[in-house]
Amino acid sequence: MFSYAARHGYFANVRHIDHELLKTIAAMASHLEVSVLRATDWEQAIMTGYVAWRQLRANSGGTLHIDLDQQMLTIE
Repeated sequence: MFSYAARHGYFANVRHIDHELLKTIAAMASHLEVSVLRATDWEQAIMTGYVAWRQLRANSGGTLHIDLDQQMLTIE
């Protein structure tokens, strides 16, 4: 994933991830609890993670706050 993201500017100006890659991720996780997730769920999680990663990198660090109930990730 990281290699793919690097080739695509860490998703800074990307709206969608290649469907074949999302299918590969789903196949790799097929034996895990997360196997119920759809491709759009994976895509959203990856994109959200890279938004946070870019912010942390730009600010030389920070603190991640994750609210699992609200499905929100914020950076301080």
